[in-house]
Amino acid sequence: MKQTTAAPKATSHPKRAATPKSSSHDESMIGSLRSAPEFASEYLRIALAKSTIEGGREGLLITLRRVAESQGMADVAARAGMKRESRYRLLSLKVNSTLSPLLAVFSAAGLQLSVKPKAA
Repeated sequence: MKQTTAAPKATSHPKRAATPKSSSHDESMIGSLRSAPEFASEYLRIALAKSTIEGGREGLLITLRRVAESQGMADVAARAGMKRESRYRLLSLKVNSTLSPLLAVFSAAGLQLSVKPKAA
């Protein structure tokens, strides 16, 4: 009978460089959205398509927040007629009272939302 041996497990790891904070990823995405506004609709379309999988709704909120921040949160809120407190609460991961039921109704009805750039 032939015996096989498992590869030995590494017992020590080389010192790794510090990983950048996640905020730098957010800043990078916001910068990309600023420099290529047409990217926003594709970015939102993908996030919306993934909103039905686990963690997808939170991802959609993060995506919406990044898009709003790329255009200036205050400007977006003003165009939407929202007060300062409301705009941050709406896109907060802690308060998800509007998005979840809306997505659930669409899903239950066998429907899907989509995103496309608004005509100028």
